[in-house]
Amino acid sequence: MRPCVLHFLTVPDLTPVEAIHVAADAGYPFVSLRLQTPNANDAALPLLLDDALAREVAKASRSTGVGIAEVDILRLPADAKADGLVRFIDRAASLGAKHLVAVGLDTDENKLAEIFAQACRLAAPYGMTVNLEPISWNAVSSLTQAHRIVHTAAQPNGGVLVDALHFHRMGESVDDLKTIAPEKLNIFHLCDAPLLGPVGVDALRVEARTARQMPGEGQLKLAPLLQALPSHTLMSVEVPNQKLLKELTPKQRAVMALKATHSLFKGCL
Repeated sequence: MRPCVLHFLTVPDLTPVEAIHVAADAGYPFVSLRLQTPNANDAALPLLLDDALAREVAKASRSTGVGIAEVDILRLPADAKADGLVRFIDRAASLGAKHLVAVGLDTDENKLAEIFAQACRLAAPYGMTVNLEPISWNAVSSLTQAHRIVHTAAQPNGGVLVDALHFHRMGESVDDLKTIAPEKLNIFHLCDAPLLGPVGVDALRVEARTARQMPGEGQLKLAPLLQALPSHTLMSVEVPNQKLLKELTPKQRAVMALKATHSLFKGCL
């Protein structure tokens, strides 16, 4: 069975320490945590700024055996300051994170490739990868574009993150996925949704952030995607859903997500 990650957006009502303990109770070997929001105008989150909290998180990870698989979001505008990159990467390393999730917020691909390469070089001594996530409404809005930037950056620890929902909403195909070298595919964000998405950027944002479905409950073509991914790719189960948030406890959501994922695996892997 492929290793699964409890994505923090599946349990957004938990603190990082609580999320680690819920992951342990539910049977996940890994969690993901957030240091910054996608919005460049937002302040950094407490886990990035609070040294005591970071120590508590690292302690909880060690005591439970639940690893920190990924942290996000490393925002990469063209004018990203080196000290901001260093602070983010140093914090991720102190937590024992293995992978960083980055988003490109500038339309100049050459500048993005340059700052992405810088992030990779800073992360490399810690053994961490940096994974660029294409999102339909962002500057980096396709797998092809993300792959091109990562290729231009030419860093061995650079990768492309694939998200099941964004993949379908961007109109990607498995053939597009197969153009990316397997070693560049470290993380897959797994969820489900109706096959046809909403119209307009605002509606797409709402769907992605509040209305994803459990794996296997929607109509996305997940089986071909899973079969095309290399065996080392971590499955991060990302199911932010406002209805489930109101109706179920965090542990119930975590257990449901893991059961749904394992059921999906049995049907296609």
